[in-house]
Amino acid sequence: MEVYPPEALEWARSNNRPIAPTEPCSLHTSPARLQIFEPRDGQIVAGQVQVVGVVQVPGLAEFRVEYGEGPAPIGWGHVAGPFFQPVDGGMLAVWDTTSLRDMDYSLRILAIDTAGHTYEARVHVWVQNQAEETPTPTPTPEETPTPAPTPTLEPTPAALSAEIRWPAERAVVGGLLSIQGSAAGEGFVSYRLEYGTGEEPAEWLPLVESEVPVQAGVLAQWDTTAVPDGLYTLRLQVFGQSGSANEVFVHCSVDNTPPAVRILSPAPGQGLPAGGPILVELEVSDNLGVGRVELFLDDVLVATLTSAPFQWSWPAPTSGSYRLRAVAYDLAGNSVSSEMLVFSVGS
Repeated sequence: MEVYPPEALEWARSNNRPIAPTEPCSLHTSPARLQIFEPRDGQIVAGQVQVVGVVQVPGLAEFRVEYGEGPAPIGWGHVAGPFFQPVDGGMLAVWDTTSLRDMDYSLRILAIDTAGHTYEARVHVWVQNQAEETPTPTPTPEETPTPAPTPTLEPTPAALSAEIRWPAERAVVGGLLSIQGSAAGEGFVSYRLEYGTGEEPAEWLPLVESEVPVQAGVLAQWDTTAVPDGLYTLRLQVFGQSGSANEVFVHCSVDNTPPAVRILSPAPGQGLPAGGPILVELEVSDNLGVGRVELFLDDVLVATLTSAPFQWSWPAPTSGSYRLRAVAYDLAGNSVSSEMLVFSVGS
């Protein structure tokens, strides 16, 4: 900032009046970068998981690595942190998943800058620590006292594995869905993955038929944007030699409709007193459920709201003009942004 005319600057100095800084501010002059590179979104993990990524936030105060159950956690558990130095494409933490039950989890970086603004990056992964057990044949006891030789038992073949790991039962999904699981086992011949409408479909539509076994991997890609929103059933059938077969079912809801979000207060163009606090109120709705709402003040993330009422209190705003925007996400990850709201604080 510069002060004009020069005589005004000299007058302010001679009368011990405050002068606006003339040097550029080093805080928030570059955009924040938060991203988790490993594990990848949708990956199946186990044991000790290395979390690799980038945390580059102007004016970084600290960051933590946390986890929560499901795609939209209602609470978060500690993985590592707080850390106080930025990381550019390196190790962030090691996540010990051995004590967790097998299911899907969200893994996030939560960063805070020196002004109290929060930043976040997430991935959605599946923890699978329980190995599939192969049944052990039970030997037949020898008959006594008959001296006849004991017959040699043939090993019992491992059961055909038919498992859908993602989506989980009753999950809400959308977009291009990677269906993950297993279709394998002794004597495997082929597998078929289909979907149908409703709880008990009258008709099954094919997604994939393959003669290649899959062990804890991607079974098929399903473009859910090609079907109407609603409840669907997935059916995985695994076929083996001698006519053996195994099948499993998973129900999921397809949602490709974004939520709705509107800023109720403050009102557009409203003038508010300095010193606060100022209450920001939002109206948020979705056909299946709201996952979270992110609130941006002058394009800086200041709050993440996960449950109603969707409100945020700004404790002590200073005078000036501000731009406010909210971004809502539903349980399937669809998002929508509110209109930009401009309001002023003070005279």
